[in-house]
Amino acid sequence: MLVVFSSRAALAEPPPAVPSTPERIDLVYGAPPECPGAGTFHDEVRARVQGDWEAAPGELARRITISVTRRDEHYVAAIQFMNPQGQDVTRSVAGHKCEDVVNGIALVTALAIESRVEEALQQSEPEPAGAPEPKTTPVAAVEPKTPRAAAPRPAPSVPPPASRRGDTTRSRANDAVHLRFGAASMTSTGVGPDAAFGPALFATVELAGARLGLSGAALWSGLVHTGGVPARFQRLTARADGCPLALGKPSLSFEPCAFMELGSLHGQGKSTAQVLGTKGGSSLWAAPGLGARLLGELEPVVLVLELDGSVPLARQRFGVVTGGEAASSFKVPALVFGGELGVGIRL
Repeated sequence: MLVVFSSRAALAEPPPAVPSTPERIDLVYGAPPECPGAGTFHDEVRARVQGDWEAAPGELARRITISVTRRDEHYVAAIQFMNPQGQDVTRSVAGHKCEDVVNGIALVTALAIESRVEEALQQSEPEPAGAPEPKTTPVAAVEPKTPRAAAPRPAPSVPPPASRRGDTTRSRANDAVHLRFGAASMTSTGVGPDAAFGPALFATVELAGARLGLSGAALWSGLVHTGGVPARFQRLTARADGCPLALGKPSLSFEPCAFMELGSLHGQGKSTAQVLGTKGGSSLWAAPGLGARLLGELEPVVLVLELDGSVPLARQRFGVVTGGEAASSFKVPALVFGGELGVGIRL
C-alpha cells in the first residue's frame, strides 16, 4: 500500500507580492493671473512632501484638483480629492491675500497626498455654498497594454519632523518685505509742566515677523505758567524702534516694541510786564523706552494706535531770569509717557 502525505501549507499558493511603487499623483491647478502660478504652487507642495509621487505626463494617476477664485474682496482656494475610503472630498481655504490662500491650500494638498485626511480637514473649511465649478485642463491618461493591479494606497506616513509638523497655514506676507509709512498725532509728558501735543511722521519695514522703524516728532507745550512765569517748551526727536514679532491676524495685529529717542528739549521764557528779563535754554534729549502698538489694516490703509513709556537719561532743569534772579520753571520727570494715533499706507 502506498500512502501519500501532503501539506496544505506546502500546496498553498504564495501571496501576491505587494507593489512597492508609490502612488502617483496628478495635480491640476488653476488660479487668476495675479495669484502665484502653477510652478510656485508645485514648489510649495514639493517642499512638504518627499518621495517620487509626481505623475509623468500621460501616466495613470490619482488626480487632485485645485482651483483658486476671487470672490468680492477675498480669494477662495478649493481642493477636490479622494480619501482612502474612495469618497470624494472638497475643502477650501479663504483669505484676503491670494499668496496666503495658495500657501494654505498647498499644505492641505500635501496632507491629502500623504493620506493624512483628518489633518487636511483640520487645516481647511468646507467649500462655500454657491462656489463655481473649478476649471481644469483635461489631461490624457494612457492605458497600459496589459492590465495591472491598482497600486495600494500608502499607509499614513510617519509624522514629519517638528519643524514641518508645526507648519500651518502661515502667512506668506510674513516671508516677504513690506513698507508702511504715514503720519500721526502725538501727545507726551516730559516736554513741559503739562502734556504736549504735535505731529509725527513714521516709516516701518516689515521683514518676516520683525519690524524696524524710524520716526520723527515735534511737540510743543504751548504757553504755560510755573511760579507766575510764562514759558514755552519744545521737543524735537528722532526715534528708532524694533519689534521682534507681530501677533494676531493681518487685519488686526499687536506689536510689542523697544525704541531709542534722540533729540533736543528747548525752553523759552516770555517777556511780560512782570518779567524784566528772560533766558532760554536747550538740553540733549535721549530716552530709551518700550511701546505697545495696535494695528488695524484695511488693505492698503493701516490705522496705528500706540502707547509707550520711556526713561530720560538726562533730567534737565529749566528756569527763567527775572530781575536778575534765576527762578526754576520745569524739570524733566524720571518717567515719560506718551501715545499716538496715526494712519498710513502699507505696500
